Amino acid sequence: MSLPHPKTIDLDSFYSKTCFVIMPFGKKPSQDGKTIDFDQIYEQIIQTAVEDSGLQCIRCDRIGESGSIHADMIEHIYHCDVAIVDTTTLNPNVFYELGIRHALRKSVTILLGQANSHHPYNIRGLRLIQYDATNPDEYAQVTHNLKIFIQNGLNNPEKVDSPVYKYLSDLQVDRIHSERFLETKVFQYPLKALPNKSISLITGDIRDIKTCDIWVNSENTDMQMARYHEPSISGIIRYLGAIKGITGHVREDIIVDALSHYMQSAGEKNVLPGYVIPTTAGELTRSNHVQYIFHAASVEGTPGKGYRTIDQLDLCVTNALHLADSDEMSEQECRSILFPLMGTGKGREKLAIEVGVRQLINAAIQYMQQYRSSKIDHIYFLASTQSSLDACQAFLQQTQAVTAPSAIGSHLPDFIESQPSVSNATPETQCLPVNDNLQPEA
Repeated sequence: MSLPHPKTIDLDSFYSKTCFVIMPFGKKPSQDGKTIDFDQIYEQIIQTAVEDSGLQCIRCDRIGESGSIHADMIEHIYHCDVAIVDTTTLNPNVFYELGIRHALRKSVTILLGQANSHHPYNIRGLRLIQYDATNPDEYAQVTHNLKIFIQNGLNNPEKVDSPVYKYLSDLQVDRIHSERFLETKVFQYPLKALPNKSISLITGDIRDIKTCDIWVNSENTDMQMARYHEPSISGIIRYLGAIKGITGHVREDIIVDALSHYMQSAGEKNVLPGYVIPTTAGELTRSNHVQYIFHAASVEGTPGKGYRTIDQLDLCVTNALHLADSDEMSEQECRSILFPLMGTGKGREKLAIEVGVRQLINAAIQYMQQYRSSKIDHIYFLASTQSSLDACQAFLQQTQAVTAPSAIGSHLPDFIESQPSVSNATPETQCLPVNDNLQPEA
């Protein structure tokens, strides 16, 4: 007897506890001159203790999503329920991040370090879990001790371990969150040369969108999807596409399994930047009427430096549209596609967002103009915040390729929003001229 599917799951609270790890990466000399493999310390002690405690373990160099590594660092230092800090090498970056944590969070910051290491005066009074990096036989005991510290901290969140809050007991840190759209609205811009085709901006939560045949997932070149509880499009798509039990726990990881099978069948461990792979949409077909997920390699990793957005984001758009028009998809009735604003996420400055938006939307317009017989009629871009919507609208108002918004297509929602008439384009925003002879490539 199969259990019924839950009607709603709060993804923000599901698997919500997280731990951010602040430490050196790779092999580094300790204070006594001996080399310590800190990746081994992370994997065999810290990560084991954290995950055994039921938390997601996060280290900045292993975050597989786009955006600034510095922005990710600050976000996790502030948001994570637990922070573990290895002070062994007296690394200034580690102490800088420890200072930020102590300023932002009053509790559950755990210090870890090589036995017999010397520490600055300002932290000598703080409790420290010691380990001997040269004696792996002791790792299990250190892991056990770390788990006790984690659980005690989570069970007593009001117990202050930050010197800042200890001496400034009335201190409070409040954050003003950037406004995210709650309502789903569509701003549709028909193409002047092809009025039955359009570029559309859609606001709100991706979980509420049920009008697009294909969803594009912003992925890394290793094609490894984010975990369910990570605040990313990849994690949300993975979770929504999975088969879940009545409690919301995943029973069958459909989209990840399909993506892994594709990579294994191809005999590849990673793909080139901009490459796009199609998979099933799993349960999203039932819940959101999505036919396919296109996984676009918009982020690439560098050993020791983490992940970064690829330079040519437009490749993700162009390759996804080529795939939709390919022989592989020839029997499918897919007329619409949804793109996230890849490379414009948290931590990006206004100019970087504007440049990313221009790359993505201009690539979509150019493709439609070049391949007039494309079966894709409606290209959507997800604008989840006011700043991203403003950047998209500003670009579309500059280009001569589109007209003022209007409702075209019976599959679109009834709440199409109108915007002021678009103005003339500058030379930099002109798109390629229409070529009647071009056909979609296979």
